[in-house]
Amino acid sequence: MSFEPININISDPKLYADVAFAIDNILFIKEANKIRKRYKITAPFRNDNYQDWIVTHLGKDNIPKLFKDITDLRLFIGFDSNYQNVFEKAVLGCDIYDGDYEIVELINLSKQPSHITNTPSTLFAMTLTPQTRKKDIAKTFRHYKKITKQLQSEPDSYSQNDEPVDSRDNIKRDRNWYWKRVRDKTYRQIARESGINEVDFYTSYKYTIREAINAYKKKVENK
Repeated sequence: MSFEPININISDPKLYADVAFAIDNILFIKEANKIRKRYKITAPFRNDNYQDWIVTHLGKDNIPKLFKDITDLRLFIGFDSNYQNVFEKAVLGCDIYDGDYEIVELINLSKQPSHITNTPSTLFAMTLTPQTRKKDIAKTFRHYKKITKQLQSEPDSYSQNDEPVDSRDNIKRDRNWYWKRVRDKTYRQIARESGINEVDFYTSYKYTIREAINAYKKKVENK
C-alpha cells in the first residue's frame, strides 16, 4: 500500500478514532492515491504550505477540480460535510489537528442577510452531526455563554475548541501497531519497538497485538 499514515494530532480519543477510521479506510486510500496521481502530488505536504503549491502548480482551472474530486470522494464513501477538511488534508498528506474535524459548531448568524435572520439582534445556531455527543452540546453551550459576555464583531462564526485531554485511548496504540504490520513488521518486532520484553510478549502480548491489529484492520478494510 503506497500511502503513508497521516499524522493525527487530535487530543479527544473519540474524535481521533472518527478521523483514523475514515482516512485509514482502504477505499479512501485507494481513491486518494488516484487523486494524487491525477494532480501529480508526489509527496505528502505534512505542515508545508500546500496552498502555495496548489496555486503554483495547478492553476485556477484545476484548483476547483481538485477540491471537487475530494468532495466527490467523501460523498462516495459516505461521510458528512464535517469531514471535508479531514479529507482534503489527508489527500494532500497534511497533518490533522484539533479543529480540523468538528462534530458540533457554534455559528454567529447575526450578520447574515436580513431575509434569513429576519431580526437585527444577535443570533447564534449550533450545527449538529451524527457524531455529536450530549457533552459536546453542553460544552458548546458554555462556549456560547462566554461569547455573549464578550461578544466580538469578527469573525462571523465561532468553533468549539476542546481543552486537551490527558488520557490516551487504545486506538492510538492499535493504529500504530496496524501501520507497522502493514509495513511487514512481525508481531515480535512490533512488541520490541513498543518496549515489550520477550517474556511478556510470549506470555500475553503476542495475542494482544494480533487481536488489536485485526480489530483495527476490520474497521478500515471494511471486513
